[in-house]
Amino acid sequence: MGSSAKYVAMVILVVEDSASMRQLVCSALARIKSAIVVEALDAVDALDKLGEIHPDIIMTDINMPQMDGFTFIARLRQRPEHRATPVIVLTTESDEHDRERASSLGVAAYVTKPIRVHDVVAAVAAVVGEHPAPAIVLRVAYDSVADLIDDYAATLVRGEIVVSNARVLADGTAVELALDVPGIADAIRLTGVVRSSIPGDEPTLAIELVDGAQRAALARTIETLRSIDR
Repeated sequence: MGSSAKYVAMVILVVEDSASMRQLVCSALARIKSAIVVEALDAVDALDKLGEIHPDIIMTDINMPQMDGFTFIARLRQRPEHRATPVIVLTTESDEHDRERASSLGVAAYVTKPIRVHDVVAAVAAVVGEHPAPAIVLRVAYDSVADLIDDYAATLVRGEIVVSNARVLADGTAVELALDVPGIADAIRLTGVVRSSIPGDEPTLAIELVDGAQRAALARTIETLRSIDR
């Protein structure tokens, strides 16, 4: 039985009050592998959602009711956790004043209306090039130290781990494993590569651990836990 794992990918928040435009942008973003798209109906809705999620990229319109895009970005920059979050603005080609104002707020890129799929994908690609996306993270939650020790004896000691994931990942995909264990304050971090996957309601992934130093540190941790358990 594989351990339980949570998949974390690049999260993009789309802030657009027009339903048709929001659908067009989200459809374009759906072409980006490993992107999770979250929709906000307007700037106020986006600020509410930012209390629950931490997007890697925010794509926002400028002309919106209740709060315009400039005010939204300014509010965003007031939050320490979002001072450096890349923002892509949806704008019209003639709005040079808007571009200048957006630049002063640290906007990373622009998508010119009318929106084209290629332009949306290219803008994200340009931003990711400047701000590398985080590695795919698989968070593995153990119910007890004993479960971790058992998993180590079964697979981890051989430099492998099997997890039940929320989606299929292609063979060769680089991942970062974060092992959450009761009683251990910080997650145990391991770098791995997907070697095989079995589709299903909860796809199972076989992952090879590729960092020797991390594996050695894990072995020392297991020995310490075993000695305490005795």
